Amino acid sequence: MKTAVSLFCAAFAVVTGVGVAAGSAAAGPILLGARPPVQAGVRSQARPDTCGQPVTEAINASGGAFLFPGCGGTMAKITYGPNDAPTSATFTFTSSTSNPAPSICAYAAWDTVFFPIEYVLVTGNASGTVFFQTTSKSSRIRVRKPNQDIGYSFWAYVNGHVQFEESVGTPKANGRFKFASPLDGQNLPLGSQFCFEFGEGP
Repeated sequence: MKTAVSLFCAAFAVVTGVGVAAGSAAAGPILLGARPPVQAGVRSQARPDTCGQPVTEAINASGGAFLFPGCGGTMAKITYGPNDAPTSATFTFTSSTSNPAPSICAYAAWDTVFFPIEYVLVTGNASGTVFFQTTSKSSRIRVRKPNQDIGYSFWAYVNGHVQFEESVGTPKANGRFKFASPLDGQNLPLGSQFCFEFGEGP
């Protein structure tokens, strides 16, 4: 009988690739082809919201992209072209879902007309200004729950006044926007604060 059990176990091991000790009881059902459980934290690769946490990025003279801190479910990658920023110049970005400084960003009255969903307070850490040339690389914004029936815009405000406004159209089904860099041909301050805003508007 032991010989028969041993032969059965050996045959089972060859067919299934699972070793079984002769004469031992199975610890539980054997699931062929079962996948190991996914480790915690592996499923989600999205950047978390970091509202109110300043992030400093270098201004690459040959061009590049600024990654705004995610806030309120909005994430943005704003591209920029070659520029005349001085060596070691940087921008510090701080995102929020409410107007952080009405005297710098939009006037409060504008917030009832254009409905921004993300404000990015920008601090230039150098002196003078920086002029951005055109880039062929597209900017991208993703919104967690966008309004699919209305257009969105991207603004820059300096000292509470509109520096520029760029329409970015309506979102795709996945909440993504893809558009030409709003910084093309723009001259922005390096020695003071200004504001980028994104939201519903013409």
